[in-house]
Amino acid sequence: MNHKGFPYVLVSNLSFRVERMILSQISFEVHLGNPLGLIGPNGGGKTSLIQILSGLRKPTHGTIERYSVKNRIGYVAQFTERHTQIPLSTLEFVAMGHPDQASMGWALSHCQIQAAREALAAVHLLQQEKERVYDLSGGQLQRAALARAIVHKPDILLLDEPTANTDTASKRAVFDLLKKMRETIVMIVASHDLELLQEICTDYLCLQCRGCKMQKKDLSSHFFLMGKHA
Repeated sequence: MNHKGFPYVLVSNLSFRVERMILSQISFEVHLGNPLGLIGPNGGGKTSLIQILSGLRKPTHGTIERYSVKNRIGYVAQFTERHTQIPLSTLEFVAMGHPDQASMGWALSHCQIQAAREALAAVHLLQQEKERVYDLSGGQLQRAALARAIVHKPDILLLDEPTANTDTASKRAVFDLLKKMRETIVMIVASHDLELLQEICTDYLCLQCRGCKMQKKDLSSHFFLMGKHA
């Protein structure tokens, strides 16, 4: 299963409609070692596609096949104001992403605590493990969300604007971690961050043109045109 290039995610003729058509007949494969960047304007379907891939939404039409050993998916949602109201310590917040947490209630096992600390260390937040989530900066909160998504060592990682609201240090920490993981985790990234897409991803899908593929060399001009027509 862990062969480089093996299609861990295969999407065929996927469409999604809520009052209007948001995604229309999108097809693509995502290979291990080749992170996919999703490109498009606000309201163009990037978040909807990430949510469909995570299982939070169902497509109107089409199929999704996921090939994985552990069948574990990590998901980093877009930052929202409600995240600043979470009354948990950073360690508890991250540990709740562990697959055993649902059956354990609020009591954290040694295994869960250790896994959470490893994930926090990976995003350079171990010193903040006792801080309340609502006391974290925007950049720290985004890194905590990433730690929560990887605490169970997923096969597939879905990221929706993972560098939004981050400072330079947090952004660099996210970049470095994603670069380390991209050979071992299938990765799909939805972002307006051109630097992130260029540095992390190798394949690109433009949702404006029904899922056509793009070359890295064309990203800058495409983002420029998107900005002019925003």
